[in-house]
Amino acid sequence: MKNTYLFIFLYSLSAEAFCCPKIIGTWKSSLDLSLKYNTENLDLESRTIEFMKQVYGVLTLTYDEEMVRSHGAPTKKIMVSGKEYDFVYEEMKYPYEVLSCTDDTLTIKEDSPYMESTEVKHFIDSNTYWVPAMPESEKREYFIRVSN
Repeated sequence: MKNTYLFIFLYSLSAEAFCCPKIIGTWKSSLDLSLKYNTENLDLESRTIEFMKQVYGVLTLTYDEEMVRSHGAPTKKIMVSGKEYDFVYEEMKYPYEVLSCTDDTLTIKEDSPYMESTEVKHFIDSNTYWVPAMPESEKREYFIRVSN
C-alpha cells in the first residue's frame, strides 16, 4: 500500500514538473533581444544587421485557444541593397494547432492565408521565446509577452 501512495505521489510530481509553455496572450517582436543574440553569436554582414534593424521589433501576435492574430502595422519604407521597398505588416487571423511540446518548446502548425507552416518556439522563460528568422536559419527573432 505504501508503494502505491509513493508511486502516485512521484507521478503527480513529475506531471506537475512537466508542462507546456503557455502561448495564449499577445507577443511583440523584440528588436533589442534579436539584435543582441544575432550580433553576438553569428558572423553577419552589415547589410543583414541593417535589414534586421529595419524589420524586427514591429510584429505583434496574439494567440487565443484556436486562432492567432497578426496585428497590422503601418507600411515601412526599408532599404535593401540601396533600393527602397515597402515592408507590409498585414492584419491577419488564422488557426493554429499545438502539435507537441516540452517544458521549453512548443511546436505549432499555423495555417495562414498564404501558407501552412510548422514552427518550433523556444521559450527562454514564460514571457520570452525565439523562433528561427527563416526556416533552417541560425538567425533568431525574439518575442516578449506584452499581455496575457
